[in-house]
Formats: sequence, structure tokens, C-alpha cells
Amino acid sequence: MIRVSTNHDSQEESLEAQIEGLKKIVKNNLRWILFKAYTDKDSGGNVFRSGFQSMIFEQEKYLMENAHEPMIELERFEQVQEDMRLRSNIEILDGKVKRKGTHYSIKKEKKV
Repeated sequence: MIRVSTNHDSQEESLEAQIEGLKKIVKNNLRWILFKAYTDKDSGGNVFRSGFQSMIFEQEKYLMENAHEPMIELERFEQVQEDMRLRSNIEILDGKVKRKGTHYSIKKEKKV
């Protein structure tokens, strides 16, 4: 994921430079493959960025099963994934990303 956090014209060059730098790093590591570079021009705190969302939803296409020995047991991995899901303020309903609430967010819900 490559991102610039401002809308300044000078950041366009930064984005291109980051992509080129990423390509060089991957080229120099023979065991690595660059499938796709996802880009955004927004704050890293905004998880609703289009490039970020594309990366999340497309990750299954590029998942390589049994590519290396596991670092932790599957049971522990699944436990941590469930803990992260329960703690997250983001949920996916009917394919749409939504915040569970805004209690600790600057973005307050409108009271009716």
C-alpha cells in the first residue's frame, strides 16, 4: 500500500517515487513478487480510502497457501483474528464497510 497524505501537486512525484522504489526492492529480492501496487491520496487514519478497501477485498486473490512454515499454531492465529475482529470498530455488512460506533471518534453520530 502506497499513500500520500496531502493534495499538494508535489506529492504526485512522491507517489511515483514510492512506486519505483517499491519495484526496485521487489526486483532485488528474488523470493518476492509484486502483484499490484495499491495507491491512495488520503490520511492513513481513513480506512475508507478506495485503494485501501480494494487491497483488503482483493487480498484473497493473492493469498498463497502453505508458502512457508507457520510461525504460530493455527489455533493461536485464529484466536488472535477473532480478538481483533471483536475489538475493531469496523464491520462489513452486505459487502459494505461500516463503523460500529463513534464513541471514541472525532466523527460523532448525529443525534435525532
